[in-house]
Amino acid sequence: MSRRRSSRQRTSLEEAVARASPTVAQRLADFGGNLRYDDLPIAVVEAIKLHVLDSVGCALAAHALGVAEAVGAVVGSQAGNGQSTAVGEQLRLPAASAALVNGTLMHALDFDGTHGASRVHVSAPVIPAALACAEENDL
Repeated sequence: MSRRRSSRQRTSLEEAVARASPTVAQRLADFGGNLRYDDLPIAVVEAIKLHVLDSVGCALAAHALGVAEAVGAVVGSQAGNGQSTAVGEQLRLPAASAALVNGTLMHALDFDGTHGASRVHVSAPVIPAALACAEENDL
């Protein structure tokens, strides 16, 4: 008995997927993609500013202690023509490399912000990626 689907079955499956409700990931992506700065409440903007400032402070403290030197050495060898920077460094890196170094620095001392209700450290993975993308795109 063959496990391969006929083209008629595949078409039916593809049609069913197309008719299905958007996934949570798709809805979040749509929300984020359509969100504009002016849509954000002032309290949210102020909280974001504090999270960014706190995260950069954590990164500076970690950089001063040399806790991400190994990561910096690996991505530094791949520097190339990047447009993004790592905290405490002058070397320009590709956005993904800068985000990796900065994420390492921001989380290294484990002082990065925690969302109390979910017990997750949201700032350390999100802020470095956002900063690297913004810098790469001159935002």
